[in-house]
Amino acid sequence: MCRHIEFNFSHKTSAINQGAEVKGLIITAHGSRKPDSNKGIIEIAQKFSDIAQDHFFPVQYAFLEFARPNLEQAIEDMIKKGSRQILIFPFFLGAGSHVTKDIPDILSKMETKYPDIQFTAMTHLGAADKINELIFAEAVKYI
Repeated sequence: MCRHIEFNFSHKTSAINQGAEVKGLIITAHGSRKPDSNKGIIEIAQKFSDIAQDHFFPVQYAFLEFARPNLEQAIEDMIKKGSRQILIFPFFLGAGSHVTKDIPDILSKMETKYPDIQFTAMTHLGAADKINELIFAEAVKYI
């Protein structure tokens, strides 16, 4: 069964440079029929990849509905690129059915298909420790 963790991005040394197993990260969002809406997630993944390249490779995005790649496709791609540990970051504010059912169901299916790969579902965005600090930092810009 996949692990659920809360990730603290405070590592000082590179796991990749230390020869650890390749760790990939997939930022997973809902998806939209409107390409411009999906573009925001794509840009976030690209920017995160730039700052996290010493810790995660590859960094990808995935969508659960209406857009590609879907989560299964992104996982398959990561495995082809050599990832043996894959973190899934649910880019959702609430713990709705995508977070509580759909993502765990997909990961369960992928764990059966790839028993040698470690899958970890991270805490969704809305439950992240620093979400209130982020909201506050953005809000004070308007006062």
